[in-house]
Amino acid sequence: MESNSDNQGESYFASMTDMLVGLLFIFIILIVAITLQIKSETGAADIYRDQASDHRKEILVSLKKAIEDKGIYGIIIDENHGILRLPEKLLFDSGKAEVTFDNQVVLSKIASAFKEVISCSVFNNLQVQFNLSEDCKEGDDINRYFIEAIFVEGHTDNVPITRPLQEDSNLKNNMRLSARRATNTLEIMLNSVPELGEYYAPTIYNENNIYYPPQSIFGVSAYGKKRPLNKNLTYQERSDNRRIDFRFIMFIPSSKSEIDLFVHQLIKNIK
Repeated sequence: MESNSDNQGESYFASMTDMLVGLLFIFIILIVAITLQIKSETGAADIYRDQASDHRKEILVSLKKAIEDKGIYGIIIDENHGILRLPEKLLFDSGKAEVTFDNQVVLSKIASAFKEVISCSVFNNLQVQFNLSEDCKEGDDINRYFIEAIFVEGHTDNVPITRPLQEDSNLKNNMRLSARRATNTLEIMLNSVPELGEYYAPTIYNENNIYYPPQSIFGVSAYGKKRPLNKNLTYQERSDNRRIDFRFIMFIPSSKSEIDLFVHQLIKNIK
């Protein structure tokens, strides 16, 4: 009797051990599957981000060339940070926030270059790609990379404004000066080429088809002396720091499923 009881106990514990091992094996498989799914989602987003960054570089190079083709030189591009840079001398007199008449003509030509180059990479207010011409295709495929925002950034050197500027007594410091310069730059561009005001960022509609109002790609930022390119120790360094930057932010879906949904929307809207 004792022998049978012992055998039954051993058999019970052996069965429990086998069941626990099986459950552990299933748990490990689930963890691996979830990990692979997460890697697939984030990996696709990383690939899309890299390709969008490459597209941004192409935009910057094309913009610089289009501006130079209009006889305007001195433009600088920073491909790694997505910036097209206008030195102060292209737009403003020293210590001034208003764009001179001659430089308004320059800025109008720059605005025209923007229209020529970025219309393939923005949406309209109906959430359809703004320019659907054959020129916007990537080879035989549709363009899949778009601009989320372009910030017109005002920057100054570190020399303080000791008295209010003659043109506006409210411009009492570099932050206000940089804000006014950035705002004036964008206003002149939009007045010169109104179509730029019709450029919008893309939106991904979720499964509930929630509507989000169209978001313009253009905005203004002001940094005063807070984001210098160098140490402001020499005349040339201070001159380099006085600038207008156009900072390009690309639209990046957060996962593979969002990328697939966005591409589906693109193809659907084209058809």
